[in-house]
Amino acid sequence: MPGTSSPKVLELMRKSVRPGMTTAQMDDIAEQFIRSHKGAKPSFKGLYGFPRTLCTSINEEIVHGIPSPAGCSGRATSSAWTSGAVQRSPR
Repeated sequence: MPGTSSPKVLELMRKSVRPGMTTAQMDDIAEQFIRSHKGAKPSFKGLYGFPRTLCTSINEEIVHGIPSPAGCSGRATSSAWTSGAVQRSPR
């Protein structure tokens, strides 16, 4: 599933995110989805001690990513998506 799960996870998150949802809840949904595909696993979880499946930022936080001289090994994908999870008044 390398390289094919990122768009599917992004679509799942787009459909799943709700006002009041925690990033931990989002992470659980993403990890469960990824692991539901035979042989698939979250590529960043456990990498250099990273504790989660998703890299998430809220409001004024800066997006993930720590530049380093290290190169990539193997295949991995990274993508970004911005959501507005706001409570809307009924019309």
